[in-house]
Amino acid sequence: MNSNPPKKRTSYNKSKRTSKTSKTSKTSKTSKTSKTSKTSEYYSAASNASNASNASNASNASKYYTPASRSRTSSSNHSDVYDSLSKESKNIIDKISKKPKIKKSLKLFITDEAIQKIQKFFKKYTVDEKYSLDNRVKYYNYLLNYIKDIKKSECIKKSNDTSFKYTIGNKLFLIKKIGTESVCGAIYLTVLKNVLGGNLLTSKIMPNTKDNLREINIMKKITENILCKKRSKHFLMMYKRFICPHISGRDILKMISNPLSYNGDNNISSDKKLVSINELAHGDLKMLTENRKVVSNDELMYNIFIQTFLSITTFHNLTGYYHNDAHYGNFLYQINKEKGYYHYTYNNTSYYLKACEYNIIIYDYGYATKSYKKYNKKALLDYIKIIKAFMNESDGWGYFPDLPSDLFNETMLFIRDALMMEYDSGFKDENIQNLIIEKLLLYVMENFYPNLNIFTKNKPDKIINKKPFVIG
Repeated sequence: MNSNPPKKRTSYNKSKRTSKTSKTSKTSKTSKTSKTSKTSEYYSAASNASNASNASNASNASKYYTPASRSRTSSSNHSDVYDSLSKESKNIIDKISKKPKIKKSLKLFITDEAIQKIQKFFKKYTVDEKYSLDNRVKYYNYLLNYIKDIKKSECIKKSNDTSFKYTIGNKLFLIKKIGTESVCGAIYLTVLKNVLGGNLLTSKIMPNTKDNLREINIMKKITENILCKKRSKHFLMMYKRFICPHISGRDILKMISNPLSYNGDNNISSDKKLVSINELAHGDLKMLTENRKVVSNDELMYNIFIQTFLSITTFHNLTGYYHNDAHYGNFLYQINKEKGYYHYTYNNTSYYLKACEYNIIIYDYGYATKSYKKYNKKALLDYIKIIKAFMNESDGWGYFPDLPSDLFNETMLFIRDALMMEYDSGFKDENIQNLIIEKLLLYVMENFYPNLNIFTKNKPDKIINKKPFVIG
């Protein structure tokens, strides 16, 4: 291990600019060599910096780790890597990197006060580790059998049971509207009649638009082909969907403003609409990044970060879609009580991720678009966008000016710059998934925080999942 402080890296910036200036005069073979050398130089320099990072001198490492990307002018918050990007790349990255204007999530979470009160009633009927993938799948199968006779064309109606106001098939009961209604629809807390011990559900009522229908179809595919087959734990269950058959275009806005308005025939308003029945999450990534206890814990933050990137990679590979809206409100979490390591596989290689108290879930696929090419640099934009959630207030979407730690923040900036460089070059011989898993996630853990042992190829003693999760 090199005991000398790493030198500041400046040569990368010069070679980057020189390469861009002479790009038009070089042959494609020379250009390809140049792109390869830039990448290797970038990682080689970072590797030198990482030698100072270990358990005994982590604080010194943050002082010495000064990648080229951190050279700034006093008037700019951009890196040298950003400055070297093409105008087109800058415009796209600037657009996706804007901090989302989310005051309060419109999603329904278990941590909401109204749900907490109901949970107290159900507490004695709940089971430990109910949010483990095995138990989630068991409950899905149980619930699906219970509601199998409810037709997909069933609509929400007024309930004959005075204990509940609305019902679907006299088995699913909508008991409370939670959150603020939007043009996307409304969400209701939902329970099963005469069934205790299971998870509370949500009913999402929305217009039958192309985007909403796409989202429901993707969720159906994810639930049946990924979650139920235990190929991944990083998605939300959709138990069932309903399409109200009554078609009328006159009252769509009225339905959105008051989706459960009674229209005289015991049905919801006559517009054709979608209803999806989903499981609940405990919260979203934004809530975690505003929790000082979470953000001050480097090990926990790295685990959440790795899960977030793995969920994106899994979504891309197993669904064939790009998310296109990867902000911190669209990554949910469920509380996790499992201990040990999760086994993942990618390209016939095994990886192991240490369990932590949060299971990260990628959600909301209304803006997803199909991927038709083996290599498409558009896939990188999902990663480039969400990484801003893991930076401090100055560099990203962070809630705190002093957190996360300097070393963690610098590492996120390093990863962001590597992603931007790859996006700008569009080097098609590079495997994007390999870049994410090997050159970024695994590389960072092995070189900057080797003693944390969060993400590794080395098989640990205790593996939680008998069937490996599939990244791609």
